[in-house]
Amino acid sequence: MNLTDELINNQKLLIKNGYYKFESILNYGIDLRSNYINILNEFKSNSYSTDIKTSYSLLKMLNINDDFNSILYNIAKSEFNYKGKASNTYIVTRLVRSGDMSESYRGHFDSHLFTLIIPVNIPIDKNNRGSGELVFFPKIRKHPKYEITNILIKIFFKLFSTKISYNLLNLYANNIENDFSDYSPLLFLGNTTFHLNKELYGKEHRVTILMHFFDPSPSFSISSFIRKLRNR
Repeated sequence: MNLTDELINNQKLLIKNGYYKFESILNYGIDLRSNYINILNEFKSNSYSTDIKTSYSLLKMLNINDDFNSILYNIAKSEFNYKGKASNTYIVTRLVRSGDMSESYRGHFDSHLFTLIIPVNIPIDKNNRGSGELVFFPKIRKHPKYEITNILIKIFFKLFSTKISYNLLNLYANNIENDFSDYSPLLFLGNTTFHLNKELYGKEHRVTILMHFFDPSPSFSISSFIRKLRNR
């Protein structure tokens, strides 16, 4: 079974729970170590890049194709009244360097309806201090119908983008922690799921591929502006 087949069989769970965890990509026989090294060689000094060729090749190996996109597109239309194009996707490779704490506890909602995270290299810290674990709060808010509501709620939740405030939110909302050590991709409802990463320790870097599907916000939205800056 591939990722597309899994999505077909489990799309109801995605809507019900707000997320779905796929089987491990280690079962695909892909040399993730070589892909990790190639991605490091392609990266520049920044932490996010949209033009890593190795990442796009890896997506093809995992059968992330038009069929996968079509399934999510149909869900977007039927469940969230999405009226945009099926081609409205955004792929970025994220590199968190060992010891870089600036990427930790930066809690946020994604602007897109769906977010797919594919682990490429997940370092293991022998002292159990942390490997940049993802913490997410699925369906912590409803799907925003209006852009002004979307912005105001995002601003409010930015109050929880520190370690102290995250611990406070933790007392009142259910969350799930995923360290990706099993190399299972995770798909969740991006714009209703508040999420962040914990600290990263260890000797190696953490590399993930983030694929975002269908931004319902208008073209003049803040998220669109930030993406344009990132692509410069």
